[in-house]
Amino acid sequence: MERINLYRRKKQVLKLSSFLVLLAALISPVIAVRFTTEFYKQSVMNSLRSQHSYVLQKYQITLKTSQLKDQLNNIITRNQSLYTQSKRLQDRIDVLETHLTSYENGSNHIKELLNLWGNKSDDWMMLSQISLDNQLILTFFELYTPEKESRAERIFQKLAELGYKVSKIVDYDTSMSFLSMRLTKITLQGGR
Repeated sequence: MERINLYRRKKQVLKLSSFLVLLAALISPVIAVRFTTEFYKQSVMNSLRSQHSYVLQKYQITLKTSQLKDQLNNIITRNQSLYTQSKRLQDRIDVLETHLTSYENGSNHIKELLNLWGNKSDDWMMLSQISLDNQLILTFFELYTPEKESRAERIFQKLAELGYKVSKIVDYDTSMSFLSMRLTKITLQGGR
């Protein structure tokens, strides 16, 4: 036979053991989530330390879970400063490369001219003016024998070979009868 309680106003009493079981059932998921997140956080920190140990040592960064937000902001600011510094260095490198390229392109014709100028000959040449800004201007005096081709003519041809559009202006041309030579003042000017 079953016992039935027909008393209406009877209060239900919760036993201490039932209370503790319910309390453990409610607290255990919270503790499990907390433990899992801490474990995951520590494993990620250890992974970062092992993968980026060189960077952490170089910039004296110590990873701590309690100050992670401050450390992240510190890393972001250092990264931005390194980026601006690398951009500034790259700009300097670009300027130097263009300077070296323009110097190399600009000095090739000077080398060619000096090779023509330095040939051993009885002729004499004296440079009066040279300008290499946007336009090449070359003024010189030449003392040469009329039977041979003058070096001014060879320089004019060499500049044309190098891609210059050069005009030749003879300022004066006189005969030096006592030396049987001619003296000329020539200006070559033009550009690429």
